[in-house]
This record gives sequence, C-alpha cells and structure tokens, in this order.
Amino acid sequence: VELGEQRVAQYDAGYMAPRCNPGRSCSSGDLLKGRGSQMGPEQNFPNTIQQSCQDGALGQIENDESIEKIVVRSGDVAEPAGGYLREGEVATIEATVFAFGTGANDFADFYYTDDA
Repeated sequence: VELGEQRVAQYDAGYMAPRCNPGRSCSSGDLLKGRGSQMGPEQNFPNTIQQSCQDGALGQIENDESIEKIVVRSGDVAEPAGGYLREGEVATIEATVFAFGTGANDFADFYYTDDA
C-alpha cells in the first residue's frame, strides 16, 4: 500500500478557500474556526470557492450552527486512511460542527468536482 502524508490545508487566494497538496488526508486545521467576521472571527471567511456561499452574521459562537473543521481522507468510514486520495476512489468526509440544540434540524451539504 502506497501511503500518503496527512496534510493540513493552507489558504489559497486563487480559490479563496483552503487547499491541500496531495496526500492521504487533508484537514482544514484551524482555518474554519468561528463564523464570518462576527464570531471568531473565521480566518479568510467565508472559505468557499470564489466566495460562493457567504456566512451569516447572526448567532453566538460555539452555540449556533458552524462548521469548525473538515477532514477529507482516503478510504471508507470503517477503515483508516491508507493510500493517497485519488480520483475514482472511495473517500470519507469528517466534519466537526456546532449544531443548534439537538442538531435534529441542521444539515451540511458537501459537493465534489474534478475541476477545482
């Protein structure tokens, strides 16, 4: 098995979002902590490709909804990250979030593309 390194994203000014070099996993590290300019504040907010999804300005930090960290890794949920993340292979997304109340009405959408 070819093992890749675990990577921590750096802010990419061209994409206006965190980005990693190739490896077996990519973590946003502390780049997403907080929410927008009001809570945290989040570094380089909104941290979405070309600022395509703006953060809300209302709420309380660590009480209202926010995504604090995202890790994308090779392999499925039941296995540890092994080889490099590769096109066409299984990957797992792990998100650290603050949900409102029980979180029963909260959700997050994750999208992928081969041209970003």
